[in-house]
Amino acid sequence: MSVTILLYNMISFSYFRIPESDLLQDAKIALRRKREAILPSETGVLVKHISNIYSTEPDKVNRQSIVKLMVGGDVDSEKVNKDEELMLRFINVASISDAVIPAHIPRRDLIPAGAPMLDLVRAHAKKPDVWKLPSEQSLQTWSSNRGISIQTAKQVEIKSVRLGVTSVVNIEKAHQWMKKKIQESEDVMPGVMFPLILKTAKVSLADLFRIIRSENTLAKIKIHDSLVDNCCQESAEKTTEPAKNDWIQIPSNICIGDGINWAIVISFPIITIDGERFFIKQKPPKELVNLLNDLPPLIGLNIKHDIYTIEVMLPKMGFPKIFLGRFVELETLMALAGWMHRSKSRVALSYVMLGVPINRMSNAGDGKWWMKFKDLPDALQAHVLFDMKWVFLISRIFLILLREEIIPEVDVICMLTNSVQEDVLRWWSNWVLYTAAGIFVDHDLMNSATNRKEALNALRGLDIEGHLTHEVPHRIQLMQILTEGTVTLAEGGARYLHQERERALKSFQVFSSEIIPGFERMFKLEITPIVLMNVRYNQDLSVRMDWRKRLMPKEEYFMISHPLLPLTMPRIDVRNLSITYLVHVFTKAKRSMHEGLLEWARCNLDRIPDILRACRDDSLLAYKLRSVYEPLRLMYLRVFDADTVEVLIYEEGFLRWQDAALRKQEEKVVGITHRLDEVEAQIAVLREEAVQLQYEKAGAEMHLDEIKWEIKSGKTLDRSKWKGPAPKCYGGKGSTDDPDAESRKGAKPDVRARAQAPCPMVALPAKITVADVPGTGWRDSVEAPGHGRIIPDDGKRKGPPPQMPSPPEKSPRCETEESESSGESVMED
Repeated sequence: MSVTILLYNMISFSYFRIPESDLLQDAKIALRRKREAILPSETGVLVKHISNIYSTEPDKVNRQSIVKLMVGGDVDSEKVNKDEELMLRFINVASISDAVIPAHIPRRDLIPAGAPMLDLVRAHAKKPDVWKLPSEQSLQTWSSNRGISIQTAKQVEIKSVRLGVTSVVNIEKAHQWMKKKIQESEDVMPGVMFPLILKTAKVSLADLFRIIRSENTLAKIKIHDSLVDNCCQESAEKTTEPAKNDWIQIPSNICIGDGINWAIVISFPIITIDGERFFIKQKPPKELVNLLNDLPPLIGLNIKHDIYTIEVMLPKMGFPKIFLGRFVELETLMALAGWMHRSKSRVALSYVMLGVPINRMSNAGDGKWWMKFKDLPDALQAHVLFDMKWVFLISRIFLILLREEIIPEVDVICMLTNSVQEDVLRWWSNWVLYTAAGIFVDHDLMNSATNRKEALNALRGLDIEGHLTHEVPHRIQLMQILTEGTVTLAEGGARYLHQERERALKSFQVFSSEIIPGFERMFKLEITPIVLMNVRYNQDLSVRMDWRKRLMPKEEYFMISHPLLPLTMPRIDVRNLSITYLVHVFTKAKRSMHEGLLEWARCNLDRIPDILRACRDDSLLAYKLRSVYEPLRLMYLRVFDADTVEVLIYEEGFLRWQDAALRKQEEKVVGITHRLDEVEAQIAVLREEAVQLQYEKAGAEMHLDEIKWEIKSGKTLDRSKWKGPAPKCYGGKGSTDDPDAESRKGAKPDVRARAQAPCPMVALPAKITVADVPGTGWRDSVEAPGHGRIIPDDGKRKGPPPQMPSPPEKSPRCETEESESSGESVMED
């Protein structure tokens, strides 16, 4: 601690300021002490209840005592701008990056883990075999912005959207800007959920009735500053609502963002004219409605009430139906991560998670929350942005703590899902959202819980009436399986490599039973004996071992192999690598070189480049270790998210294998293409035969109509005047059989020849035409080339139909057996 801060603490006497660098050192010491101690019989508790310092008593830690301690006394409640003045005095004493704690409270009681959870995460991130997102640099940025500053509004990029003021084009630009910023935050750490801060304006129930009743565009409704009786009576006369007037809150500013880099503020029009406030009711543009409906999943304390206020009140203010989508209560996420502290106040959360005080006495904002965000005083702007940042940091820290508890072994989970870290973490944030959305805490059960399982049993869903269910949801039951026997970061984190790899197998099966939509590809691996061997390194884990054993100080950075495992892990000196040396080492350890070397490399990840350099320089060693090159390279890539040393002989062999596999695939494609051509030829033949059958069917129906007419009339049509036989498609008198039919009996059809033969429908006319026969009551329907079918107009016509004249030279043609050269069928009068 610097001399300046030490002197400052000695002068103030009321609170201590701890620099963030000292907080990081305290976190390292706390982690080392936890890992050097024997684990308790029941693990999985993130924050235990130690003392009752967080209570409403005057000498305890609560929102009144903290603010009074920071500002040095009370603020006159009669002042007009008391909230602004109180916030300004609070900011002047607080720090943007350092912890500020009361001097009269034991630090162990205030922060049970020994250091704020943010600093525990920072210290844990320095280990080489942990998740790389968020990076150490991003965690440092979070740490440097954990507190509050009057300059916050100038450091955060803010986009304001105001109904009736912001143009449609600018609303659309703000919408796209929000999507871009969300993606940038997801690149830092996939978290899916973002804070929602809702600031409301106080209006009377009578004024709200006027707003609802008004149907005029750009209607101006006065907002009264007191509960006026005549306003309520007027509302009672014109509506069916009760006549009792009261105050109600309507949305005025909706804030979304991380509070560190960006924020978007959506505000609604309440203006002042000559000192009086007016609400401007107008139809919102569809771009603003789309922006509200396209908000990301939201998270916050008591966010269910804020979501309800927005979705219910906005339609009363002229908006169409708004649906904000999924949301997560921060209290639910706390319970999932193992929060067992009885106090869940914002003050307790702020100290345990971030180590900084929070001002909850200026929430009213002097009644100015109806104003446009940029018109608010700097102190109140800083208040809103700090609330947003506070929720963002705490929710992200809980996500990290839960991740380091359930899937601490990076290599094995990436191997089972065949993915890189970024994909796994994106799936993990969606899994937590899927588990926590729509789940709430039963406070009676939570207050009586004594262990992690009972705490998870206190999480319940809602029934159709909005009440907590009696059964534990299936999602929470899966979380109970995943957290069984885990070790939280507050307890020192995961210790033994094989224990976590075995637990990862169990977790993978649980995750595979409930696959999140969009991540099906990651959970297709079948657990085979080879997969089990790669996960366990051929170790027999059925032997009973004490997984609570303390670790030595030198083992604080890596997960290690348990010393009581049946197969001991050999010690390898990378300075003397040779095939003779490795054979001697693994023979002495009675281990297979493949599994033993992979196990040693997992516990010594920073030595993998040394092994590959030795293979690059020694061709014999490279030949003997050819089976472990790809596993070592992928292990390094999965854990460090970076490429390692490349060995030319391995890469060339891999390229040759890729070329051979590519050629094999190309040969398969060629074979499939040939087969596809044959199938298409067969399909063409079948289509031709189907068309021919339909054509012959049409001719047979024509002939059947004439026969029916002959039977009904008792007369016979004179077909002797035909020159030549009837067309084949007619099938009537004069048709001949195929002269080559006998020679082709039993012969196999030539598929390709038939496929290339001309379609008989080529000679058909484009469409069927019907023409009147002059001087008769009959109509000629030309349905087949060269032949007409006579159809009576109605049932009253009697007598034989007149014969049709010969078709003109340009009439459609039909091939006959005797006049193939001319292609015409001649008919006499």
